[in-house]
Amino acid sequence: MSFSKNLKLLNYPVVTVFVLWCMALVVVFVFSTYITWTEIVGVFENLRPKDGIMIALMPIITLILNGLLSHRAKAVLVYWRLRNPLPGCRAFTKHAVIDERIDTVKLAKKLNKTPTDPSEQNALWFELSKKYADRPVVFNSHKIYLLSRDLTVVSFLFLIIGCTTAVLKHGSIMAVAPICSILLVQYLLLSISARNYGNRFVCNVIAEFVTDEP
Repeated sequence: MSFSKNLKLLNYPVVTVFVLWCMALVVVFVFSTYITWTEIVGVFENLRPKDGIMIALMPIITLILNGLLSHRAKAVLVYWRLRNPLPGCRAFTKHAVIDERIDTVKLAKKLNKTPTDPSEQNALWFELSKKYADRPVVFNSHKIYLLSRDLTVVSFLFLIIGCTTAVLKHGSIMAVAPICSILLVQYLLLSISARNYGNRFVCNVIAEFVTDEP
């Protein structure tokens, strides 16, 4: 099993709880007459192990939702870029030069030739990320980036699911505006957070490389 897959497994409990949260929002806003915090919490309270099979299926549901999109598609949802969306594509020409921890002169010397092509940057950065994967700062930033990225993907999927379901159920713009607005804001906030965590992960790898003495 790859290192990143191990990290994803560590994040699965949090992602599963977030899936439940999104499901509760959709159920309450689409199928309930009165929309209150108590109604949303009530959805969680009704999902007790003795009440049904949903809890048992939640890990499978989370696994399916998280596997619907490729890592590149997930990066598109985080970085809002169709071309070269992976954070490593701008590792040396953008992220490294604005990080105060990174000595760019020393970095250039250690690299010998700094790549400028996005795919070459990503390939080199990915190689470095594997080399320093067990460093605490890299490990932790990788873990939080994967978590925030996966939460972003789940929020986007429920944005589509929730809005579509609401339209089919009510057929009114006024009726679907609340759920669509909440899910949209949730996705936007998570995507911005994931982007920042991703950039930090990229810089942490480079910082370890620069300060690593042979």
